[in-house]
Amino acid sequence: MSPTPVRRFLLLAAITFGLFLPATAQDDRANIAPTLWQVWTGQSFNDINNTVGQGYRIVDIRIDNQTASTFTVTYVHNSGAYGR
Repeated sequence: MSPTPVRRFLLLAAITFGLFLPATAQDDRANIAPTLWQVWTGQSFNDINNTVGQGYRIVDIRIDNQTASTFTVTYVHNSGAYGR
């Protein structure tokens, strides 16, 4: 079942509108507010989820090994000037 012409138009309009929206993301590198940060090596997916669940946000992540089973992750506390 193919979409109706109206649905195709709406889908195309939504995609086109999304392409021309200004970017609103802020780069943490431009933020000069002091904050605590953490770097953890050997983090599994569960470790990362637990840390994020404790109120931290990932600002950098790197794969530790070829199997992508552990990561080195840099976090900031997701509050104040660094809250998202």
